[in-house]
Amino acid sequence: MNLSQTLTRLWSRFTTSAEEASAMVEPIDTASPTASDTVSRLPNEITPNTSPRSPDGDLPDESERIPEDPVSEKSSAPEDDEIPLHVPANAEVSEGDEPRAAAADAEADFEALEFGPWGTFEDLREEPEGVEDWGTTPVPILVPEITVVWPQPYAPELAEAMASSGPDGIEPDRIVRELPALWHILTDAVHQVGFGCLTRESVRWGSGSWQLLPMPRHSLTGSVLKPDDLDVRLRRSGWLQDLQVIADTLVRAAVGRWPTNPIDAMALVDSTAGDIAPGLDAVVDLLLSRTLEPGDVHALLELHRVLARTDRNPMEFRSFRETMVGSGKASGSVADNEDLAWSMSTGTAQTCLALMDGITGDHDGSGRRAVLAAMAAVRSSWESGKLEPAATIAVADGEVCARASDGGATAIFAHLLHDGRGQLASVGDSAAWQLRPDDQIRPKRYQAWRLTPVHTEYAENLRVDPDATRGRSALTRHLGGAAHRPFTLRFGLTPGDLLVLVSDGAAVSEEPGQWFGNVLTELAGGRIQAGRPVGPGLAADLVIRAERLGGLDNATALVIETDWARPEAAVRADTEEDHR
Repeated sequence: MNLSQTLTRLWSRFTTSAEEASAMVEPIDTASPTASDTVSRLPNEITPNTSPRSPDGDLPDESERIPEDPVSEKSSAPEDDEIPLHVPANAEVSEGDEPRAAAADAEADFEALEFGPWGTFEDLREEPEGVEDWGTTPVPILVPEITVVWPQPYAPELAEAMASSGPDGIEPDRIVRELPALWHILTDAVHQVGFGCLTRESVRWGSGSWQLLPMPRHSLTGSVLKPDDLDVRLRRSGWLQDLQVIADTLVRAAVGRWPTNPIDAMALVDSTAGDIAPGLDAVVDLLLSRTLEPGDVHALLELHRVLARTDRNPMEFRSFRETMVGSGKASGSVADNEDLAWSMSTGTAQTCLALMDGITGDHDGSGRRAVLAAMAAVRSSWESGKLEPAATIAVADGEVCARASDGGATAIFAHLLHDGRGQLASVGDSAAWQLRPDDQIRPKRYQAWRLTPVHTEYAENLRVDPDATRGRSALTRHLGGAAHRPFTLRFGLTPGDLLVLVSDGAAVSEEPGQWFGNVLTELAGGRIQAGRPVGPGLAADLVIRAERLGGLDNATALVIETDWARPEAAVRADTEEDHR
């Protein structure tokens, strides 16, 4: 089908009668802040064209058509199922070749069209130029006015509540814990009002609880549509819209700006992880996954159950490390690998972890010198009992500045207590992730969430500019003179959890917008399904995957398995040499 046929067929569809159309409108404006105020609501869907038809159902003759859609007098009447062609008024068509010439001229005429700037909804209500009788002449778009009256005052928007310290406020790290109540309210809203009932102003918080402001869909006559009036396709699309509204609202409240699309939303929560509530990135990913059936929130409740799990029984940790130079970076020198991963158990029932990624010039080895100098100082500090991660960052930074000032490094330092409590500190773009199984005894899959933010110019710009692209490799914090404000976090582990530290070379994406948390859960879940060891297998899988995707950078993974401590096991000091 050529372009002119397509346009004509689409035109004929939009001129179906209003009785045949199941069009709906959905208000999108914000409601007024008081119960007595009213607001005009506008639809987010275009109503069907209401061009008049002849009694036998055919389209009106040429004189009755809308002036903006001329049809050449040389167009012949359609035969059987043939679709009439749009032909420009100045088209020259030879006898016997009308369809082909008409199609070519119509496509050329369409390509030559110039579109003016978009107007506003109010422009659509103004009387169009050249129309003598506004009341009877059909127009392409009709925008109704629907008045909404709220029966009582409503709570502040979620972003306002997070910024408030009063009774209507909510602490940022409390949001994830409170989400189950929101899922139950959401279920009630879509079943009582209908799917697709939420707007960006709908999700609110006040006086210690959630509030939703759902907007019912309306028919062309202005009556409220019942939830059962929607067909299956509209239910699903409306449900996906509601989930995206909630995801966008959570991102905006946590990060400070509205995401422009799902990829932007995931980029925001990924780059700000740790600064936002732990686990919020996993929640947003699930909301945007398009896997939830209409009205079904069981997966969201299950995610909360996994995130909220706690266990203070004695635990033991096993560490597994893998590293690879990367074929795209290798030059045959030992200095090619500037990553370093290290783990050490101490006599104070703590396990210490380190991962660093050297910053270097063009194969000059300065990055490797920086990480080796830092690790020597850190190991000495650990052995002397100085284990606090932020203090470890300071020790490492001072050593790099003193002994390898021409280089630098990203760094993650952590220490774990055997009751599951952990602390970490980081600078740069290396990442710490936590994975937790759905079941501690017979796991089938894992859930992942990121623990550390990204310290790059790109990540900082992305918080305010959705079009940011530059500075992905420009670190704003790193060992070597820029580590005075490390990120710090306290977190909890339970038996069965995995703590994964990776350099940026091991966390490469296969496609734009891919969330690395899904890569981790897929690899770890695959090991479970195959009946293979998860910890060592995941570390190996990550560096092999990085090589398969080009091997453009050093790739290093340090994976910590947690398990219930064996009664007969004694905590022992165990220092290990770095191996690559």
